[in-house]
Amino acid sequence: MRYAIVDTSTGSVVNVILLDEPPTDPTMGLGNNFQAIQNDAVNIGWTLVNGTLTDTLPPAPVVVPQSVTSAQAIRALYAAGKLVQVQSVVAAADPLTQALWSHASEFDRNDPVITSLATQIGWASSDLDALFIAAAKL
Repeated sequence: MRYAIVDTSTGSVVNVILLDEPPTDPTMGLGNNFQAIQNDAVNIGWTLVNGTLTDTLPPAPVVVPQSVTSAQAIRALYAAGKLVQVQSVVAAADPLTQALWSHASEFDRNDPVITSLATQIGWASSDLDALFIAAAKL
């Protein structure tokens, strides 16, 4: 079983331990300012609020990949319902854009061709970021 060691003076989870059975002393011999509370999902940094262990940690920052493979990008565009629209924009583009689109092994997030294509399909920078995040997971 997983137990949070809570500093009762602050309500903060300061440690997490695994025990085979409940402790006989809820303070675990650490003193009156500490209490062991069973919770299988708890992590250090959580807080005890009104008797409930709560994840109060800020979410991890979202990292936008700087590049994805062309296969990842195509799959993500297809999943977003934008592949046909992008292909139409590329078909009407200059020969360099067409060549880069059809022969690239990967796409760089900040490549002017990529940002131009995104603009032409009505996407904001945040939409392009979301595409690259989704693509990296494929």
